[in-house]
Amino acid sequence: MKDVTGGPGISRLQRGSNNSAIGLGKELGRGGEGAVFPVTGAPDLVAKIYLKPPAPAKAEKLRSMAQNASPALLRVAAWPVDVLTDPAGAVRGFLMPKVSAREDVHELYSPKSRRRASSPALPGAVRDDSLPRRRSASASCRASS
Repeated sequence: MKDVTGGPGISRLQRGSNNSAIGLGKELGRGGEGAVFPVTGAPDLVAKIYLKPPAPAKAEKLRSMAQNASPALLRVAAWPVDVLTDPAGAVRGFLMPKVSAREDVHELYSPKSRRRASSPALPGAVRDDSLPRRRSASASCRASS
């Protein structure tokens, strides 16, 4: 499989916010869009590097997401905190907080998981039977017609 760091300019990534160079450690994982690497000298951050440079609209979205990161959001999400650019200024990835303890997203939203409110994986979870029952949008539309 092609090494995501082998492309032109990828070995010379810099932070979009201040143009400071960053170094990448050994790949931690890979998915359909890209790969995740530790950031040299920043143990609290990881870098997601795209296999192919993102489209301009996605690059702008990543910039906006990084600019709007808040401490509250960063406590609950691996959210972009800065974009990573190549020497030509093209967005090639982003930095996000390193998350060491995590749960799959279905553990946070499925009714079965919410019923296990006492689960150590979901401290403080809301029990499913305490949530108000809501009709689906399609049922609401049928009822109003």
